[in-house]
Amino acid sequence: VELQARVEVLLRARQLSLELYQRNQELEAFVHAVAHELRAPLRAMTGFSEALLEDASLPPEGLAAGYLQRIVHAAQDAKRLLDSLLTFARLGREMERQPVWLEPLLQRCLQQYQEEIEAVGAYVEYEVACERVEADPLLLKIVLDNLLSNALKFRCKGRDLRIYIRALPQGEFCRIEVRDNGIGILPEEAERLFTPFTRLHSAEEYAGIGLGLSIVKKAVTLMGGRYGVISSPHEGSTFWIEVPLVERERDESSAGGRQSE
Repeated sequence: VELQARVEVLLRARQLSLELYQRNQELEAFVHAVAHELRAPLRAMTGFSEALLEDASLPPEGLAAGYLQRIVHAAQDAKRLLDSLLTFARLGREMERQPVWLEPLLQRCLQQYQEEIEAVGAYVEYEVACERVEADPLLLKIVLDNLLSNALKFRCKGRDLRIYIRALPQGEFCRIEVRDNGIGILPEEAERLFTPFTRLHSAEEYAGIGLGLSIVKKAVTLMGGRYGVISSPHEGSTFWIEVPLVERERDESSAGGRQSE
């Protein structure tokens, strides 16, 4: 009787797991369909508004130009929302952990944000002491993009922004830190930041929908890593992740640690 009860529990658990998987697949398909349908009108809004703004007959400082600029910004914000939702829905769908050369990946991220870095006058410095990590290259790129974007966004007004990125071996892991001198947060609010759609500031102060760090959390967890933040208000934040080192680098890191003791 006891064995039969256990079998029934296992079968029920398997059925529920299958139903959950199917519903997740349906939800993902729905998100993709909605995003696809919304992107076309958003592109039209942005394109027509920008075309009107470039019209020489439209006074650049007039009321109409101001309204058109607001439409462009609203459409861009909506597109970012769709992109974030799609990224969150896709995480883990086709994850493939493999050796990833860290420094070239980081350089790609910096190149992608070079225009924004120059626009805000930020000073960025990095140090990479881990050659390769065991990760999904796309997920790791998404994580680094979000951490860099976060540092650029939450800067202090009236203070030159400085961002320091470093990647150092920590036992079997590579610890990647993104440190800034931005607005910072209260320590007790740190964990809330990694919850989807959590915002500590109004949209008027800082644009965004509160998905970036929850994407970081989900992606790092899927890759078998860890994440966290150390921060103080008005002093800045250090967001960090740890992802597994490739076995060879892991062995060298351990050997180096023993020699230095």
